[in-house]
Amino acid sequence: MTKHTFRTLLLMLLSLTVFTACDSDDDEDTTLTNTDLITAETWKGDEIRVPALDALNISYKDRLPDPKTMTIKFDRNGTYEAQYTLNGQSTKTTGDWEFTDNERKLSGNFFNFPSSEADIDELSATQLHLSTMITAPNIPIPVKAEVRLVR
Repeated sequence: MTKHTFRTLLLMLLSLTVFTACDSDDDEDTTLTNTDLITAETWKGDEIRVPALDALNISYKDRLPDPKTMTIKFDRNGTYEAQYTLNGQSTKTTGDWEFTDNERKLSGNFFNFPSSEADIDELSATQLHLSTMITAPNIPIPVKAEVRLVR
């Protein structure tokens, strides 16, 4: 009986070792931060939307950059490099950026927009949607402009 008890005890210890050694859970947190997402690669312009002006059939194309020419690279050190074309003239800019309002806003003067702060409407590995208020001709109040960038 002692031989049988010894084997049973040995089998239980081996089973316990095998089950604890085969932990398939990763102990590392692989969640990407907003800084990881925004600085991973260069963003490219996809489109600019100004719903209020579209609804009123007011042209604004000559006041905003051509979205397909826009690129921006955010660096972890808080600087950025951007390029865009406005009225046929290519422009390169550099400056500083930072998250504000609990990482729900992005601060920096990007793409010739008058506001230095934009709401982050979407931020993922492939999409960056920003919105800010702009002034428009013949409109007495600022209107919302949306800039959509992709990777």
